[in-house]
Amino acid sequence: MTIAAKTLDDLGWPTYVDHWVRRCATARGAAAVRGFRLFGDRSEAEGDGGIAAARERAHEITEARGLRVRDVPLPLGGIADIAAAIGRVRKAAALDAPELVAVASTGQALGRLRAHLREHPDDAPRLAARGEAIADLGHVYLPILEAFGPDGRLVDHASDALGPLRRALAAIKAQLEKRMGALLGDERFAPYLQDAYYTQREDRYVLPVRTDGKGFVRGIVHGTSQSGQTLFIEPEEIVDLNNRAKLAEAEVLDEERRILVKFSGWVAEEADAFDAALAAAETLDVIAAAAIIAEDTVAAEPILDDAPRIALLHARHPLMLLAERRCVANDITVAAGATLLVSGPNAGGKTVALKTVGLAALMARCGHHLAAESGSAMGWFPDIRTDIGDAQSLEHDLSTFSGHMVNLRELLATAGPGSLVLIDEIAVGTDPDQGAALAQAVLEALAARGITSIVTTHYERLKALGATDARFANASVGYDLARLEPTFKLHLGVPGSSGALAVARRMGIAAAVVDRARDLIGPHVARVEELLASVADQRRRIEEERAALLAELEAAEAERAALRVNRTRTLARYEKQTRAAHGEALTALKAARREIDDVRRDVKARAGAATPDDVKAATRRLVTPGATVARHEPQRQMPPGTPLDPPRRPRRGPRRRHARHRPRQGRPARHPPPGTPRRACRPPRPRRPPRPRRSRRSLQRP
Repeated sequence: MTIAAKTLDDLGWPTYVDHWVRRCATARGAAAVRGFRLFGDRSEAEGDGGIAAARERAHEITEARGLRVRDVPLPLGGIADIAAAIGRVRKAAALDAPELVAVASTGQALGRLRAHLREHPDDAPRLAARGEAIADLGHVYLPILEAFGPDGRLVDHASDALGPLRRALAAIKAQLEKRMGALLGDERFAPYLQDAYYTQREDRYVLPVRTDGKGFVRGIVHGTSQSGQTLFIEPEEIVDLNNRAKLAEAEVLDEERRILVKFSGWVAEEADAFDAALAAAETLDVIAAAAIIAEDTVAAEPILDDAPRIALLHARHPLMLLAERRCVANDITVAAGATLLVSGPNAGGKTVALKTVGLAALMARCGHHLAAESGSAMGWFPDIRTDIGDAQSLEHDLSTFSGHMVNLRELLATAGPGSLVLIDEIAVGTDPDQGAALAQAVLEALAARGITSIVTTHYERLKALGATDARFANASVGYDLARLEPTFKLHLGVPGSSGALAVARRMGIAAAVVDRARDLIGPHVARVEELLASVADQRRRIEEERAALLAELEAAEAERAALRVNRTRTLARYEKQTRAAHGEALTALKAARREIDDVRRDVKARAGAATPDDVKAATRRLVTPGATVARHEPQRQMPPGTPLDPPRRPRRGPRRRHARHRPRQGRPARHPPPGTPRRACRPPRPRRPPRPRRSRRSLQRP
């Protein structure tokens, strides 16, 4: 069912389409957006898939957004609208040079788009499937592009004959110019020239001759100046050269025309392929523009539900976001076939909430992402009806109330099950009691048909209906009593105070007048208004505290995540330093081993002539590599700053000498007195001959 034009205007759809158009990259895409028909409004011949097509489009927009996130958006630049040129070649018409260049450049751009989609089949499978309609037209556009220069003219190598023909023409023109230059200095013509120059008339070289010298310059007159004082004469000496130049130029033009006809024939052979590729690029441009507008509104892919229900999470009005205006996010939930009654102060955001839902329903019919959080659901509404704004019309002699009645009459006559009805300030402009009764009757009739509705009102009767009838639910927009201003926050489940007196005071009405009005409405009504306002204010405070706690929780989580990242980086850095220290220790160890080997070789070489000083020097040389190894040894389990050598536990009791160092009875001491032969200190070893020991004591010889 086609959405009424009034509904589209009430919900701001033309403005949304303007934003959509501005994000298109091609003229064909922009034209397609302006003529876009909602899914479900199209005929069978147009291939309307209804909700299935909208779901598919939503997935395609998600893929296009994914490509943009990965910094590989669809390359749609350079695609011109060449439909008219393609239509001409279908009728065997030859295209001129600019048209052929446009066709070839567009074919090249289509080739880039085709290659791009083939490079990302896993990231955008649906878009890649659409790209399959773009054929490889390189055999058409590549030779055409090579045949034209940057200035849009055919190059000399566009054909085998064009270059020689152009060179022949250039040679004739050079001969002509040389001859004309000589004629300027010829004494037969110089006295009668208007000025010392030559020019062209009708593509033939001529001299500017004064009228009084006409009889002295023989030739063909090709025209006069505006003043009539100058005749442009082609001297008879160059008539033959001019004729040759004209013939050569005609041959060049014929060859160029033959080339253009040949290229036009190539395009005509692939006219169907060009049309299919242009149609695919047009659809891809429409999708890409929708993806951009979704990013600009921080939108999410919705759940498109067959049931006529609404479940929007943190919904925002997209036009306010695109206009960079302050926008409060609201949760809006309406069960299938139910009616949501929104009450609260004027200028509190009731109408904005109404239009937010209506525009979201239209966007869902396009498969667009909604300016709400992920997980939001929007039902499929074949028909959307609105009564928003002042229906007064002087042209049709309608008052505000009469205009609303006309809208309600049409609405009751056309809306059916599954429709969405949006009414702003129902039945206003008449006696409040009668208007409230009429409003209740209309809403009950809509509810009986299973129509999903959202209605804004100030009528207490309707607020009570939301508390007594299960088909109706209350909601209210908040008002800050402390600051005397609306919060634009929608609260589901509770009615709201109209706050007329508070609004009047905020708008500058004298306090005495406001107090008098409070006295006139009576204590009971005033008390109810105060209670509703107090409940709304308490709820606002609770939500503010909840928001503050959530913010603190998010900050704590962010700090915790930062600490976790910092710890990971610190451990990684420590591991890197540990590996480096291991490498340094290994290098130092190898150097120490080489030093020890050098000491051993030196000691062995000087075994017979070693002195105590040599022993001390060798000992010092052995200490240095050990200290180097110890300095580079990593401490994996110790935090930075821990000494490499932990302190030893203090000994308890007197120090005892190890048993093997104490002399035993019947055995010589380990350290014999000076002068004792070394062999006398060792017990005999009958099984194998003694082996020389490489120890420090072996250096102490008598």
